[in-house]
Amino acid sequence: MLLCEDDASVCELVRTVLTSQGYTVLAAKQPQEAESICRENGAPRGHLVDGRDHARKSGPELAKKIAESNSHIRVLYMSGYIDDSLLRQEIQEQGTAYLQKPFSPLSLAKKVREVLDSLPVR
Repeated sequence: MLLCEDDASVCELVRTVLTSQGYTVLAAKQPQEAESICRENGAPRGHLVDGRDHARKSGPELAKKIAESNSHIRVLYMSGYIDDSLLRQEIQEQGTAYLQKPFSPLSLAKKVREVLDSLPVR
């Protein structure tokens, strides 16, 4: 599972929660690093993306790029920006899962399981 999260404390929390649930988590701080991980390890089955715009690429752009090499990718956007209407609209149009920050470890684990059990992104 790939996690792209630029906040170190959130990244560590998510990684800890998911590894305790039995998932293998590869973490990246920036989209470019996430792409590099995919090139080196192959595209993951599950892909968690922070939905906020990173320096050069947004969460949806990163997901689309990774989905080009893996048509079975599942995506969960996580964002703490309550008023990010453009992101929410893009996510809604794609029919992609979303988890509002802050979230509890239990809600994260449940949402990840729900996303991994769902149909892949088109």
